[in-house]
Amino acid sequence: MIVKDGSSDTSDPAARLTTATRALARLSPTDIELWTDGSVAPGVGAGAGFAIYVQGLLYSTEAHPAGREVSDFRAEAVAMNMGLAAINIIQDFHSHHSIRVLSDCQSLINTLSGGPARNQTRSANQFGYIYPL
Repeated sequence: MIVKDGSSDTSDPAARLTTATRALARLSPTDIELWTDGSVAPGVGAGAGFAIYVQGLLYSTEAHPAGREVSDFRAEAVAMNMGLAAINIIQDFHSHHSIRVLSDCQSLINTLSGGPARNQTRSANQFGYIYPL
């Protein structure tokens, strides 16, 4: 999710939370929400995780190592890929009409927004055909 009013530019966590909460409240309802996150800690490695909400109720969460020598971008891509794979196996998946994917990784969002023909990285190519809404 991209919050365009500068919420990520402030160091005040309360202000960022308020701005993000307001932005999320303005979104139309959706059947499935996928929240993703990945991070890298020097000397520790990377982690990737996701949470899936179906009709507003928590359905599934997972977190896994994403490798020791990977970038933040790769950790974020692993998180999104894991979450999309988990959505694909939801029982009655096809009865849901809308899916919203929320990520705080601007570089991944920009890469995926370019479409599959423009994605030159291995991390981005693993998604296949994903288009911005």
